[in-house]
Amino acid sequence: MKTLKEDFEKVDIDKNGNLNLEEFIEFHRYGGMEEDQESEEDKQGFMDDIKHMFGIADKNKDESVTFDEYIHYLDNVDEEIKQREL
Repeated sequence: MKTLKEDFEKVDIDKNGNLNLEEFIEFHRYGGMEEDQESEEDKQGFMDDIKHMFGIADKNKDESVTFDEYIHYLDNVDEEIKQREL
């Protein structure tokens, strides 16, 4: 069984231990989150969602997400979204 860490490392193309936005998008596609192929509007909605998630996960705003930031994001995603919406 693959672990989240193994999946994270697999899509870390440049092997720097961080995911940039492009790698983050691939990580979510690889992890099963697929963009809906039916319409351009659906594809744009998928990209908007991923960019929003990336912005939340990137705690130090260096335009990359470490594995620790991603785990923190997963543990706190509901609270982070509520804070951003206020």
